[in-house]
Amino acid sequence: MYSQLSADDMKKAGDYTLSPIVIISKSTNDGSSTAKKIDITSLVMELQLYEDINEKVMSGQLVITDSTGLPNNFPLTGNELLQFKFGTPGCTRHYDFEKHPMVIYKIGERQVYNPRSQVYILYFCSQEAFTNQTSKVRRSLTGDVSKMIGEVCNGEMNIQKDVFIEPTRGQRKYVIPRWNPFHTLDFLCRNAQSKRFKNTGYKFFETADGFKCQSYESMLAVAPDTARPSMAKFINQVANTRDAKGDRDILKEMQTINKYKIIENFNTMKLLATGALASRVHKTDLFNKKFENIDFKYSDNYKELHHTEHDGSGAREKEKMTAPVYPFRDGRQLDDLAEGTFLMSSNTKKIHNDFDTVPSEDKLLVRNSQEVMFDSFKMSLNLPGFTGLSVGDICSVEIPLYEQVNKGDLDIDPYLSGRYLVSKITHKINPRETYNSMIVEVIKDSVKRPYYATDIEVEPVLHKGEKGKVYDNYSIDDGIFSLLS
Repeated sequence: MYSQLSADDMKKAGDYTLSPIVIISKSTNDGSSTAKKIDITSLVMELQLYEDINEKVMSGQLVITDSTGLPNNFPLTGNELLQFKFGTPGCTRHYDFEKHPMVIYKIGERQVYNPRSQVYILYFCSQEAFTNQTSKVRRSLTGDVSKMIGEVCNGEMNIQKDVFIEPTRGQRKYVIPRWNPFHTLDFLCRNAQSKRFKNTGYKFFETADGFKCQSYESMLAVAPDTARPSMAKFINQVANTRDAKGDRDILKEMQTINKYKIIENFNTMKLLATGALASRVHKTDLFNKKFENIDFKYSDNYKELHHTEHDGSGAREKEKMTAPVYPFRDGRQLDDLAEGTFLMSSNTKKIHNDFDTVPSEDKLLVRNSQEVMFDSFKMSLNLPGFTGLSVGDICSVEIPLYEQVNKGDLDIDPYLSGRYLVSKITHKINPRETYNSMIVEVIKDSVKRPYYATDIEVEPVLHKGEKGKVYDNYSIDDGIFSLLS
């Protein structure tokens, strides 16, 4: 999407287009039933807009500097509509909230700015959030899960926007007991199995293009052994760049990282506690009176799925894990200790006539591990605003090494640099300025270079000498007492 930008459309990095910001209210002081509109663009100090892969709908907030008495003269009751368009010049992808208005749901704390003005925040979100709170799903759903998701989106949710759903495999039958639509979609996404990939578990989220429901693997790859191409390369470099003619290179400046922050790097205790490294499921077949234990092992499963990094040709990467598992005790690795996380599951088949059962619990453990791994390596990038980038996109990041390197060696950090998945975007616009910025949160589950050579055995020395002895604590107290007496 960055490649479509040109100097003919943009004067500088961070240029944007913004239509008038309009509030529509059905509540008026004169008692009329006619909806009232008001342009509040001049009152807006800052507009923030959020896309998040972990949130069902888009949201945002308006920082208002008010010297007109807007809440009194134009009553704000928490169900007003908000209209505006926002985009990047020359970019076809933009936010159109005139076609699909947002809804204002909250007014924040009001503070005195000066004797004749006040500052407050208006919070807004997509109207589908209101629909979710005012409807229930109370019926049976049959067929493949992607079909069920579409039925809920078109039925109880009554979504008027485009909905993109990754096809699923297997036939299911569920009876939904008066759940709200988002709860229902969460349930269906947890049990969705990709038709093309081995991934279990989907994400449901909203972007400028509409709603998307897809697996992590479909975000990372377009087909088996074919990685999804990167949408952009973000580089931590000098901002004012020039091309060969000495002119400003707007495209390069658009992909320049102003600053970055490492949010998460690793948390082994979290990986162990959540079963992301190893877990065991006890499966019971009630009809056939059988049971079995199945162990999940992170290092073995890693080879079966797509990751942010690939082998160079687009195929699955097998060694570049963000959480390398070293030998821990008695020749066993951390991901050999499956008994640390133990679950029970029914393996009974055909419980609804000829319909398949839900995905087996061992498959759901794969989904859980993938979720936790992506949450364990996270970074935020401050960039010039660009509406062509979306959550769920792949981007490349280059972070320099903060150390002297030998000639011929890499001068970029091999662990912070590499391919990332965009998980959250915060657009920041000041209507009184001609520049907008965005904070892009990116995540990954693999690194550019393996942390260690796979042919090297690393065995830590634990319990050197005698094992710990157990003492009677009272005997210690008695000894201390004898010294004091």
